[in-house]
Amino acid sequence: ALTYFNESLSINKNFTEGNFYTALSHYNLEDYNKAEKHFLKVIYFDKKHLKANYLLSTIYYLQKEYAKALYHLENIKDICEDKIFINKYYGFCCYFLGRYNEAVDYLTAALQSQPNYKKYRKFLESLTFEKKMKEIKDIDKEIKVLESKITKEKTGIREVTKLSMLYIFKGKNNKAEKLLLEAKERMAS
Repeated sequence: ALTYFNESLSINKNFTEGNFYTALSHYNLEDYNKAEKHFLKVIYFDKKHLKANYLLSTIYYLQKEYAKALYHLENIKDICEDKIFINKYYGFCCYFLGRYNEAVDYLTAALQSQPNYKKYRKFLESLTFEKKMKEIKDIDKEIKVLESKITKEKTGIREVTKLSMLYIFKGKNNKAEKLLLEAKERMAS
């Protein structure tokens, strides 16, 4: 296929579709440098070319060139039907560029566009610190109960994980990590 696409470009180097399909072939072969070169020619002739911008943004994202990825997402954000893709990539690019407030906005929009968002939101809300505090009521008492249970009985990973989370709630991160590492060693032997 590349032979024929390159032949068409030797006849007319400005042939938009020839450049696009040449770029697409290189992209599929994971030769992103050559793909980029041809996608950029497509964009030169058609700045809003949906697929070329989409794939260029993906290449730049993979290469951690987030500002370039955003440039190409910007070219198509008004015409792209896949708003989840646009918002997700915008969000992650903004995050990696240190634009955290924008990242939150775009990632929230991407999440809210998901069909299962309402169910997922309820699940996330159930995991908040405040909810867990209401559930547990007395963390210190619960820690003592679990510590006693773990030292006296053969317990599973569930109890160890719960106790480590309680340690984290109390700000005892090192203790939580030590508990989990010891449990991992016991399970490995």
